[in-house]
Amino acid sequence: MPIKTESLSDFGIRNISGYATEVNLDRAIPELYDGLKPVLRRVAWSMNSFKGGEAVKSAKVVGHCIGSYHPHGDAAAYGAMQTMVHHNVPLLEGVGNWGGLLDPAAAQRYTNVKLSKMGASVFESDYLAVTDMVPNYDDTAKEPVVLPVRLPMLVLNGADGIGVGITCSIPTFTVESVVEVLKQLFSGVKLEPKDYARILKPKQHWGGHLVKSAANKKAWLELMETGKAKVQFESTLVVDEAKKSITISEWPNGLSVDKFVQKVRLFPECQRCYNSKGSTTFTIECKKAYNLTQFNTFVEKVQKLTRVATAYKLNVTHRVSETKDGVTRYKTEFLALSVAEFFLRWCRLRLQLEKRCLEYRMARQQGLIDYSKLLIFACSKLPVIFKSLKVKDSAQYLVDNLGITLTQANQILDLKVRALSKLDQDALKTKLREQERVLKVLQKTYRKPKPALIAELPTLLDLIKVDKQVKNKRFNQQLTVH
Repeated sequence: MPIKTESLSDFGIRNISGYATEVNLDRAIPELYDGLKPVLRRVAWSMNSFKGGEAVKSAKVVGHCIGSYHPHGDAAAYGAMQTMVHHNVPLLEGVGNWGGLLDPAAAQRYTNVKLSKMGASVFESDYLAVTDMVPNYDDTAKEPVVLPVRLPMLVLNGADGIGVGITCSIPTFTVESVVEVLKQLFSGVKLEPKDYARILKPKQHWGGHLVKSAANKKAWLELMETGKAKVQFESTLVVDEAKKSITISEWPNGLSVDKFVQKVRLFPECQRCYNSKGSTTFTIECKKAYNLTQFNTFVEKVQKLTRVATAYKLNVTHRVSETKDGVTRYKTEFLALSVAEFFLRWCRLRLQLEKRCLEYRMARQQGLIDYSKLLIFACSKLPVIFKSLKVKDSAQYLVDNLGITLTQANQILDLKVRALSKLDQDALKTKLREQERVLKVLQKTYRKPKPALIAELPTLLDLIKVDKQVKNKRFNQQLTVH
């Protein structure tokens, strides 16, 4: 083989380009449809392997994940698990100390985890049946290209990613506002960027709200139009003028509580700034010597100190499956979207998933109908069937004498003699009518699937409410331990 020459510059560019592409498309940037990076998706998929709905040791899930799907460090897998437990709409439910704003999570050998109600709904068999699967890293198992989620997890949970020469910062919106957008889009309403800006409400993990200013309102609209904007958030202050105190329980993303407390304590007006051990609620007391006007000025200084500017960039990947010669692979596209573009793309993909699922269910239902018809036919041919049991090639005998296929003949012969003798034609006809009714409902839904997508939203909301109750109970228990 001849030796090729290449400049160091060309060699570096060629290799760093390949590395950067791999990192950006398949590690650092979340996917448009399921809103997950590969490690998060693999943790969830590994969790689905533990059946029964019972919580299992986190280390066990981490081991399964890195052994079967994500051959990297266990810290990455456990870190991803912690992220998913703390998500706004979590797919995983944590048991034990999973940390909080001020404290880290316990080690993986101490915590347990299971699928949340919403997480379990993602792995419903009918949707998994139409989910494209690809070989894992050593071709010993299969993993999904994307998970068949039924809500846009990307904007329900948000995401941050740092790749090579590219970053992403996805906003998080409240569940109720996202569901309202979906209802309108599936109902055929054409939404403008200003409509998204009006309907969608931001959701900060530890609280906080949008700064009320004309510039910030303009930035919020710019986010809807372009997917890129710098938006300001601030804490909600509870001010007690009588006691000259300020209470803060909400902390915008990116605000360091430790640094905030250090700065507040340096203010000349500050008497003390404290919290109960483990609590995220801090009380700031003003010195008694300061009058009400000076106290209100102090409040403004504290308010400004809580403000955080978040630079959003809605950069995502999109995995597109391709099946060739019976083998499914995928290619990854990189997309820079506005919020409006994201929702339109996501709704189209959700519609495609539902139609694929309905096609699968209709084919299965048609199979049940065909089988019921075969049994009804068999009821009228019992003498021939019983006679076939006495010949050498029973299946071929039925094919020749009943005019049915070999597959149908074997289906009849698979029934026990006792079952054959007890076949009730009237009961079978009743069952057949019900099966045909179900098929007609599926066919009607397939022709107009959008009303069904709207109708399922309240059910999904109920699952999220249950998960949030469990999550809040766990967090309160952690505070009690402190």
